[in-house]
This record gives sequence, structure tokens and C-alpha cells, in this order.
Amino acid sequence: MKKTRVLPLLICGLLAGPAAPAQPLTALETPAQAGSQGTPPPDCGRQTSLLAYCPTPSDQGYAASSAAHAIANAMTIRLAFQCRLSGKQQVDRMRFSAAYIYNQVKQGETCDAGAYLTDGLDLARKQGVCREATFPGSRYACSRLPGEAERREAGRFRIRGYSTIFRLDAGAEDKINATLSALDWNNPVIAGLVVPPTFPEISPGSYRGQAAVVVDYDEKKEEFLLMNSYGPDWGEGGFVRMRFEDYGKLARYAYIISLGRMDCGLFSE
Repeated sequence: MKKTRVLPLLICGLLAGPAAPAQPLTALETPAQAGSQGTPPPDCGRQTSLLAYCPTPSDQGYAASSAAHAIANAMTIRLAFQCRLSGKQQVDRMRFSAAYIYNQVKQGETCDAGAYLTDGLDLARKQGVCREATFPGSRYACSRLPGEAERREAGRFRIRGYSTIFRLDAGAEDKINATLSALDWNNPVIAGLVVPPTFPEISPGSYRGQAAVVVDYDEKKEEFLLMNSYGPDWGEGGFVRMRFEDYGKLARYAYIISLGRMDCGLFSE
């Protein structure tokens, strides 16, 4: 399939939730301000892969917390790129806490309760998210809530906003092109998917929801690279390659985040 360059669909209304206010995106995050040809300004550091800025894939364990992990991972990747952090160890040290998100937005008392991506994104916008080192998660427990110190740190790391790049009713080609365009602008894509129990193998069977972060693509092979939350022993070091065609069928909705300006010096603390 030949890739068609289109602008991301920055829709303000959000799927399966109340409409979100429009959030302005900087030139680093949308080609709309780059000129009539949609070409990134020379100082944008355009690249296809965000793999160098990914933390070690986390493990959600028995908790139904993939949405929270996807949001925390996307925030970590985006900020690591923005601050030009180098090396896995440095990125892992500043990674954001999935537990901080999940423990507050899960739709029930037990750890098998799912969570809406929009609820997690709204929390990241209103409260912010603290670092994993400050509020570590557990594979077996999810009842702990953040205290004053954790909330105070989280307030230093609020996302400025988020935007939907495609909705449930989008066609497969639109989903693929919107994701390609977002990656070209160094935006990790938070994708809500339906996957079979045999995932990463795509085969017939019952399907369930799973959130992951799209971080790379191979145009020749027509594949996306997704970062999952089953730990580094799953798939290819915690990642999975998915054909464009399968992604177009399995992806239901996707978001990108806008961080705004943050003090990169905070990560040396």
C-alpha cells in the first residue's frame, strides 16, 4: 500500500466521553503551521522513530491498566524527546507513573476494572502525573491513592492538552495516514485497540480492549511498531510489529498529547 500524506485529523470531540476543549498545538506537534507543503521547519528534528526515547516496557501484570500505561509511556517518550534525553537509563529514571493514573480513574474497586483513555488523559491535563520513582505501581495491588507529596510533584508535569487523531468511524486508510503523520511530527500515538487473546499473533477469535503506544513505522514493510505493557519479555523486548492493514482493522481510536514547555532540568534532581 502506498502511503498518502495527509494532515492529522485534530478533532476536538472525544470518543466515548464528553467533548474536550480545543487545545492549541505547537509547530513541533502539527504540520498545519509549517507552510503550504506541510514540511517541518528545519529545527524540528524530524525523525521517523521514537524508539530511542522509549523507556523499558512496563508490565501491567494482573491489572487492567493498559490505558494508564499507554498514557504514562507516551508522556515519558514525548518529554524524553523534548528534553533530548540520551540513554535508556536516563529515560527510565524520569518515566511517569501509570499507577498514579490508573488507581484514580479505574472503573471499579478491583484491579481487573478497566479505565477509559479519556479519563486518564483528563487527569494528566488537570492534575499532571508524578514519576514512577515517586509513586511506583504494583502488579497485584491498585488501591493506594497518591498523597500530598505525589500530587505536588504531579502538578509540575501537567500535559497542556490532547487531541483525537481518528475516531471509531474512521476508515482504515485514514487511521493509518493519521498515525503516520503524527509519528512524522515526533508524536507518540496512544492507540485504543481490540486484540485477540493470541496477541501479538493476529488470528480469529474473541477480542478484548488493549491500549498501546505507536512509536515507529517501516514504510517498506508497511508495519507499525507498538510499545505494549506486558513487560520486556513479551513480543520483541516488549514491542510488537503490526501490519498497516491489521492496524487499520484493530485500532479504534487514537490520541496525541501536547506537553507545552517543561523545565528539563527537573530530571537531574
